[in-house]
Amino acid sequence: MIHMFYEFINIEDVLKNNPNLVQHITNIASGMIEDSYDNNLLAHCAAMYYINANQSSNSVEKHRDNSKSFSKIMEDKVYFLHSAEKYFKMSIKNGYYQDNYNIGMIYKIRGKLEMALEYLYNIDEADDFLYMNAIYEIGLIHENLENFKEAEEYYLKSIELGLIRANCNLGVLYFNQQKYELAEKYFKNDSSDLSIYNLAILYDTINKYDLAEEYYLKSIANDNMNAVFDLAVMFFAIEKYEEALKYFKTSTNTKSYYYIGVIKYKENDFPSALKYLLKSIRCSHMLVDSYYYLGLIYEKENKEEDAIKYYKKASEYNHVDAIYNLASIYHKNDNVIMSKFYFNLFNRYKND
Repeated sequence: MIHMFYEFINIEDVLKNNPNLVQHITNIASGMIEDSYDNNLLAHCAAMYYINANQSSNSVEKHRDNSKSFSKIMEDKVYFLHSAEKYFKMSIKNGYYQDNYNIGMIYKIRGKLEMALEYLYNIDEADDFLYMNAIYEIGLIHENLENFKEAEEYYLKSIELGLIRANCNLGVLYFNQQKYELAEKYFKNDSSDLSIYNLAILYDTINKYDLAEEYYLKSIANDNMNAVFDLAVMFFAIEKYEEALKYFKTSTNTKSYYYIGVIKYKENDFPSALKYLLKSIRCSHMLVDSYYYLGLIYEKENKEEDAIKYYKKASEYNHVDAIYNLASIYHKNDNVIMSKFYFNLFNRYKND
């Protein structure tokens, strides 16, 4: 979404109270009259009209499954953005330099990041609020361009100017660079739900599990369902299976089926393990370890045909342990050709 900051004009009131202006803009949009102005307010309102029209038509998710509707919405979106760009440039030409921000944001949306920077750099420091947000957006773009030193510089500058949410972005930047102490510092400077969640992930990453649990629980209290799953995975990793089960069973993430299945396998509850592992592959064919564990269960139950079936599924994704188990089953059954094939495959992938 394009961010707009105008304290000097309420565009909705202008349009509502000037029906002739609305009609004039509509005529311009439909090509009925020439779109050249001397009146800057008209140019500015025209740009805002296009932005409002773009936002009102932006029901992309609602129509994503309807290819015709989706295509029309996206076509409209491109048209409105191009039109907005044109009228914002007219607005800048007529003296509204604040619209450098809006054109910068349009180019950002369109993925033209270098051009976005050109316009955002033009924001006047005298407009404190707009300048602060432009500095922040410059930081975001530099991070996207992997100019991490510049991203750090602009995030710090936007923080100095009073933009609290930039602390979270800077924390993520440091986290990705494995500068965990700095990441912790800036996450703690921001009390947002996202920073609380990021702190939980940070503590989990550096094995401070008590602190990770504390912040995951804070994030869960803020209705973050991702934190439910992540806390469960943390408990699974440190082999606190009872606690892990509690959170996997309340998680909305379908990968929870895999983890519950593995826990049940470790508890030798094979019927329950099968139930959850089969659920997991119905939800996603890419959970390769589910195939492997299904193979293990069927092999333990001496159902070698089923074991081979699922080991082969896992081996299609180069699952080394599944390949070795296939070789072992064929060797045990004196199938020399297949045993040799899978042992050779195992030796090829084991060190990858």
